Amino acid sequence: MESNAIYEKNFLEDCLGELKQLRLQWSSGQWCEGRHSGRLDNPTSMCSLGGADYEHYSFIMRESSEYVYQAICKTILDLVSEYGLECKHLVCQRREAYQYVDDNDDGPVVGLDRKRAVHILCIENDGGKSVFVIKEFGIGEQLPPDFEKYLKGSCRASSLTYVSLVEGDADKEDLGHRGNIIDVGKFLRDQFGAEEEACFFDYFEQLKARANDVFGLKVTKTLQYMELGGFRADLLKNVRERSYPINVMGRALTDGQRAVIEKHYLEEGRCRATVGGTDFATSFITAEWLYSSLRGAANVDLTPVALGYFKALEQFLAKLIEALTFSEADGARSISLDSKNKKNKKLYWKVDGITDYSRWIPVEDGVVSVSPKLFAEGFRYALNLGRLAGFFGSWDKRENTLVPENKDLLNSGIEDGTYEAIILTLQSLREMRNGYLHKDNLYEWAEVDKVRDELYTVFYLMLGSYRLDERAIAHLDVLGPKCSKGFDRLCVYIDQASREKLDPPGIPVFYFGQDAHPGDFYLACPADGDPVIDRFGRVVSYPGACFRRAWSKTSYDFKITVENAPSIIREGRLLFGKDDSGVIKFDLTGAEKTIFEKGEFLE
Repeated sequence: MESNAIYEKNFLEDCLGELKQLRLQWSSGQWCEGRHSGRLDNPTSMCSLGGADYEHYSFIMRESSEYVYQAICKTILDLVSEYGLECKHLVCQRREAYQYVDDNDDGPVVGLDRKRAVHILCIENDGGKSVFVIKEFGIGEQLPPDFEKYLKGSCRASSLTYVSLVEGDADKEDLGHRGNIIDVGKFLRDQFGAEEEACFFDYFEQLKARANDVFGLKVTKTLQYMELGGFRADLLKNVRERSYPINVMGRALTDGQRAVIEKHYLEEGRCRATVGGTDFATSFITAEWLYSSLRGAANVDLTPVALGYFKALEQFLAKLIEALTFSEADGARSISLDSKNKKNKKLYWKVDGITDYSRWIPVEDGVVSVSPKLFAEGFRYALNLGRLAGFFGSWDKRENTLVPENKDLLNSGIEDGTYEAIILTLQSLREMRNGYLHKDNLYEWAEVDKVRDELYTVFYLMLGSYRLDERAIAHLDVLGPKCSKGFDRLCVYIDQASREKLDPPGIPVFYFGQDAHPGDFYLACPADGDPVIDRFGRVVSYPGACFRRAWSKTSYDFKITVENAPSIIREGRLLFGKDDSGVIKFDLTGAEKTIFEKGEFLE
């Protein structure tokens, strides 16, 4: 069935036109005049932590959200008509719905007096009627229970289903077992078929893309230490799950070679160094934050984003050389400086442009010996990207041949093709960096993506290919802060269990010891305090796991720490429901599994 005209009109003409008009009013200042309370000259509420700018943007987003909601509802109604479905369309204001809420002991329940009209469809299929309430995701968007009953009764419907305007995972919203909830995609599939669903989302993505171009708004997170932990976790997940290239710089990586690299990089966890506490990890995280914050921006110079990745690379190579040469004698290896330094007999200490001629390192024939002293603050200026990359080897373009350096530092099993891929990737990045430092502004995201992709490849190849002992692993901060991992995982588990609801209805309960009586159980409580976070956003330790008795009215009765943790903690369930006569009943399953034993978390 041809429905493109519906989407064109509702999404790309009417809705987009209203959004453009809203943007025009905003830019001209009309939106904050007259009926709107958010005037620029009005004081900002003390309760608004975002300040006046946030209030202005928030108003625009609320208004645009309303336009999009109405466009989606209008489109669904037009599809119902196009497909010839028997349908009754109801519209009510939220305040009308809340008139059906009974008074409670504290007086009448007051609902939000929202402008939005709730769209309700009563569709007849296969001889039966079903009520569908189109809503945004969130418990606050539900209708009162009495009004739900009224709708089913007035429509003579056998069921009421909420259609949540999300793309999947609508069931994550807790409806308190009052009814069914599906995402809009399932509704479209059930009523109109999978092909129509795909068409709907294709046009809706076009609407979103064009709306983003109209508003030019994007939420940018500041990397405060609490937020940094979540960003690091997401970044590490991306590092682990990323599809790394099979062919690098024309050198194919065999399945066996990839298995060797991924054993070290992924299975042994060397990839964690990319989000650790080193300088190169901090630079990489910052570059990724800039990339995610500015991605899609037009008419801005992207050079600072690209240079963030180059800085991370330069610091990474310096750190890796340090790690690889820890166990060797000073001067066992060297780094070649460029030709202008061949006449220099000394490399002097220099910080902030001030040279200290009393502190120096000898230079012989343009070569400086590798030692811990070379990586000190005052000598690091000499270790630029070209010199650091040259430590590992280079590619002679005139002869089209590899010039190997320090190849013996590779792990056994690393093939020549992989080594060549490493050297060629480093050389590619070096050439790109020189170009970006001495050229006009960078406007193309494709060029930034190339730098970013090649840095990811360098991490993958080098951390997975070079020989790293325990001291080197620690120097690259692969393992992170030392803490009791088993106990920390228990603390997170108990905190989450305090909010968990089971199906069938019930809650988790916990027993201390192997032979605890089924009635001698504890309930999980929320964590008492925040975890200790280091400056890199990493959890150093958790405050403990809290429990209480079922009859207790305190926030918690017992707090487990590393020092007083029981040797065994087991988990069961407290199930509840009603018998045939409507009397509430409870059922304890007793301990069903062990989750913690001798300091180890077993889930």
